[in-house]
Amino acid sequence: MSNGGLAGLPRLVRASGELRWRGGSAFGAGVAAGLFWIATWLVGEAVDPLWTGIAAAAVGLPTFLGMALTSPRRVELALRDARRPPGASVYETPSSARERRTRLAAIVLTGVVVLLVFDRVTGGGGVMAGLVAGLFMALGVSDLRDGARFGRSEA
Repeated sequence: MSNGGLAGLPRLVRASGELRWRGGSAFGAGVAAGLFWIATWLVGEAVDPLWTGIAAAAVGLPTFLGMALTSPRRVELALRDARRPPGASVYETPSSARERRTRLAAIVLTGVVVLLVFDRVTGGGGVMAGLVAGLFMALGVSDLRDGARFGRSEA
């Protein structure tokens, strides 16, 4: 069935695949922010390793702990409340999934670039890179763990 014939129908996605993709991309954004900071440091720009590390820990640790405490319950509730999909629905096509994911990646990447440029312009010393890396890496690890849980339940 062509994509045009699917217009207006609810589209279903697999939770495990979606969470794995989202977790991998979030973790990758965190790693990219960290690599940006390292590259800035290597070329001799003014960066502050202590405050960058504090910023990464100040955001990453609470985010990871919060997600570790709440995500098992969210996954359990989602699996318990899972029902058969409605009859008038289709699985999302690869092209529409690619388009949706590309839009999300473009929005997130633009936000990260704006934050890193803001850090450079204001002379933040890489603190924003630490915040971005800590947040996205913690969210990415959490989503990857949740995706594995959903995957085990679907098997």
